[in-house]
Amino acid sequence: MFHLHLEEIFHRDIKPANFFLKQLLNDTWSVYVGDLGLSCKFDDDDALKKRVGTPLYLPPEFWDPQLYENLNIPYTYPAAYAERWALGCTLYQILHPKHKCLTFQTNSSRAKDFKENITGASIGKDLEELKDLPDLIYEVVKGFLQISPFDRLPITEAYTKLLPLFPHL
Repeated sequence: MFHLHLEEIFHRDIKPANFFLKQLLNDTWSVYVGDLGLSCKFDDDDALKKRVGTPLYLPPEFWDPQLYENLNIPYTYPAAYAERWALGCTLYQILHPKHKCLTFQTNSSRAKDFKENITGASIGKDLEELKDLPDLIYEVVKGFLQISPFDRLPITEAYTKLLPLFPHL
């Protein structure tokens, strides 16, 4: 994701199904991001005005238009902060020992269900299940899963934090 952002590209549909692993010759693994069908450049004003993505990975403010308006979020917001939330959801699912979804992620695509289920308390409870992970990884996932979009960890900062653990990034 960091490399996409270096190229000024927003993915806009981050989820586990769009990450691919490839085993390299030296028995290490490389992660690739696929399905760039909804991606757009940072300066694509028309695309950035649209809130798109897979429902289970959309941030709370997408499900609550009043929150979106109250936060006075500029039209470029959807891609800029939503990617952080979606990456947090994805990392949680990949890193959770049982690969389970976050508590608020239901099988329903109804906005009402998401709005009622996404709370700071539910996020805190879910994150407790990742406490056995290295502190840096835990802090990055927690940083992405902040209810307020403005409190979410920037992807560039996450990359910098994780680089010592994964120097091949």
